[in-house]
Amino acid sequence: MAQFDIAKDGSAQPPESHGNGSHTEDYITQADLPDDSYTDADAVAALDAEVDNAATTVASLDDQVSTNQSDIASLDSSKLEATNYQPVTDVNSKIDNAATTVSELDNQVSTNQSDISGLQANKLDSSSYNPEADTHSKYTDGEAVTAVNNDSDHGSTASHNYFSGSHNDLSNVGSSDHHSRYSDSEAISALDSQVDNAATSVSALDDQVNSNITNISNLQSNKADDPHGDGTHEYTLQIDGVTVTSGDTINFKTQ
Repeated sequence: MAQFDIAKDGSAQPPESHGNGSHTEDYITQADLPDDSYTDADAVAALDAEVDNAATTVASLDDQVSTNQSDIASLDSSKLEATNYQPVTDVNSKIDNAATTVSELDNQVSTNQSDISGLQANKLDSSSYNPEADTHSKYTDGEAVTAVNNDSDHGSTASHNYFSGSHNDLSNVGSSDHHSRYSDSEAISALDSQVDNAATSVSALDDQVNSNITNISNLQSNKADDPHGDGTHEYTLQIDGVTVTSGDTINFKTQ
């Protein structure tokens, strides 16, 4: 079958192979092509048949690619740069209780596991705990008394050398540890030496005080009351039959 160029106006021209720019008269139009020619619709349908994943047609695939480009641009503008990605530091900043870093936390967890393992190995299982059998019976008062009395150093049968409480039983008493006994006469003499004014001894001073008490009592019972309350008194004096009262003037004449 001969090959022809199809002009945009529908005319067909053979290839310019003559070298002089002239064309042969052998050409056909698009309408003259056989009915089984390959159309644009056939080409689009063939391409659409190859699209079955991200889209179902070339047109919808084009839309999807456009959407993807928009998403990519958005992600690119908001992405986290690799220089700002510090997962270890970011995670460590969240640790502030049992440790301060992930590494320390790992060590602490390992230590805890070891401790838990030790406790687990040495724990007393509840099934092995029998308090009635594992504890002693109540210690009675009688048992306590018997135990004390049977003690070789402190019991009732032990040998004791208790202090009697008597001064004569004191031991290791030196000559300077006690003064000689102070007698009554020495005490009286010491007190009498302090009396040298109203009396010369305590006994005489006692007598003098007793006498003073008696005299004071007598004076108190025989004192003249002050009728005016100002220390003055009225009196009447009789001389040779003449009565003189307080306030009168008396002239005495010497013979």
